[in-house]
Amino acid sequence: MQTFHYYPYRATWQRAEGEPESELYGEMYSSQAFRVAHNEVQRSPITEENRGLERVVIALMFWSDATQLTSFGGSSLWPCYLFFGNESKHQRGEPSNHLGQHIAYFLKERNQGKLPTDALLTYCKKDLFHKQWSVLLDGELVDAMRDGLVLRCPDGHSRCFYPRIFTYSADYPEKALISGMRNNGGAPCHRCLVKKSNLFHLGAPADVERTSERRNATQEQSDVLEAEQLIQNGYAVNSDKVEDVLKWQSLVPRQTAFARELHGLNFHLPSTLVVDILHEFEIGVWKTLYVHLIRLLEALSTGRDSLTLSAELDAR
Repeated sequence: MQTFHYYPYRATWQRAEGEPESELYGEMYSSQAFRVAHNEVQRSPITEENRGLERVVIALMFWSDATQLTSFGGSSLWPCYLFFGNESKHQRGEPSNHLGQHIAYFLKERNQGKLPTDALLTYCKKDLFHKQWSVLLDGELVDAMRDGLVLRCPDGHSRCFYPRIFTYSADYPEKALISGMRNNGGAPCHRCLVKKSNLFHLGAPADVERTSERRNATQEQSDVLEAEQLIQNGYAVNSDKVEDVLKWQSLVPRQTAFARELHGLNFHLPSTLVVDILHEFEIGVWKTLYVHLIRLLEALSTGRDSLTLSAELDAR
């Protein structure tokens, strides 16, 4: 706990005297999101338990991934880990510090008796995942997020800690599962409603859809509850009646555990679903693209130009 940061700060860098400062992005506890959460906590209502105590944000950072254990066979695990953003990422990255907390193994499926349809089996798998998250997001944690949890710190002072979920790192299929979306649906992004057919416009001068067609959490919640009611009334999970309500937003007829358990805490799930470095960069599409670009660089340059370009790339 000696390296645990109780309070946020703003880190800046200045090239030279008289030039403007640039904000540095590196640690969770120096981020704008942490500072905003810290200010919100300071304005939260005073209770008998936390009266007169310093208020501290606990930045919760989750990571999970379904893992195949063998190249042959069906043995698999689905672990979930928790890190505290109040610790430096350099400390979290050293396994010997034991700063990663293994909090759960998710069950992938439980099925006895006759096989259901593929649509129903998919629905049940999503339901099982969020039922397990509902267990983790129990009343004790929700109460701590709302009213704080008083703990005595190593320096001998008692402080009131407010847990906040800052990030959830997962690959794309799991992002879709966490956010209640369809995997590779017609609107594949968890933040906006850009259609899959228009993805090639992203980043172009005419690209305005990412900001003009943002997802509406209230509308989605209402539609999902309507679809759940239809299923309870006897409609199949993939019936036309249910699809008419959800398909245009690429949603599934299942309320997420985060929307259900944290609905009164002003929690915004899409902003916590961050890039998974392992899948999306190190062993994902970016690595393949980068290797291809290097090959193009070598193929299109000859002689001295090849050495110069390669040296410039290495320097960058």
